[in-house]
Amino acid sequence: MSQEQAIYQWLDNMSKSVATQDLEKHMSLVSPHVRVYGVPGHETIDYDGWRQRRKNEFEHDLLAHLNYKVVRIKTQALRRVAFQVEETLSARNGKAVVLNKDIMLELEPDEKWRVVEEKIRDWEVRESAAQETL
Repeated sequence: MSQEQAIYQWLDNMSKSVATQDLEKHMSLVSPHVRVYGVPGHETIDYDGWRQRRKNEFEHDLLAHLNYKVVRIKTQALRRVAFQVEETLSARNGKAVVLNKDIMLELEPDEKWRVVEEKIRDWEVRESAAQETL
């Protein structure tokens, strides 16, 4: 599998894990060493913080969909690939958060691609998902 295929497979698996609210499948796509930068109100988020956030969203049925577009590969190495993406988190209440972020995936020792780093560049809250079609 090429790195580009790995990116799209990873993004698809992330979206599916949110749609099915499968916390274990979702977290299997996240490295235990992950760091997320740029989240408002947090210096960084680690694996436990990510897991707790998703668990809360799933338990309270807050997150409806996770979608991606505008993928641009930035750097590639033997076991790492970094890319820029637009991520849309659609909430059950109709609001959506659109994030412009950089994601780095790493092929870990078990030969699975997982996210090791995310940097949120900017974000916007939209009052309804319907605004995306305007």
